[in-house]
Amino acid sequence: MLSSYTVPSLNDAVCDKVLWGADCTTRSLFSVSTAWESLDGTHPIVPWYKSVWFSGHIPKHAFCLWLACQRRLPTQDRLIWKDEPPDLKCLLCGNCIDSHAHLFFQCVFAREVWESMLLLVDLRTMPSS
Repeated sequence: MLSSYTVPSLNDAVCDKVLWGADCTTRSLFSVSTAWESLDGTHPIVPWYKSVWFSGHIPKHAFCLWLACQRRLPTQDRLIWKDEPPDLKCLLCGNCIDSHAHLFFQCVFAREVWESMLLLVDLRTMPSS
C-alpha cells in the first residue's frame, strides 16, 4: 500500500513551520505555552497560589509548601504498615502520632513557633485548620 503513494518533493527555498492544533478545526504556530494550556486543561486558582509560586520562590521550599497546602506531606499517619504499626510519636512534642493537623495546629511546640512568628509579623490570630 505504501508503494502506491508518490513521494512529495521538498523545496529548500520554503521554511518549515511547526503548527499546533488543540482540536481538528484550528491550527496556529507552535509555542510551548499554547501546547501546555491545551494539554493541561483548566484548573481553579486557589487562594494560596501566590504564596507558593512567586517569582523569587526557592523550588524545594515551594514544593514542600505546596505539599502542605494539598495535605500530602509524608506524615506518620499517612504511612502504611503491612503488620502492626510501630509506636510512633511526634518528634516535636512526643505526645501522639504526627499528622497534618497535629504538626500545624495541635502540637504544643508548633503552636509556640506559630505564636512567635505571628508576633514578628504583627498578626493577632492563627487559623485553627
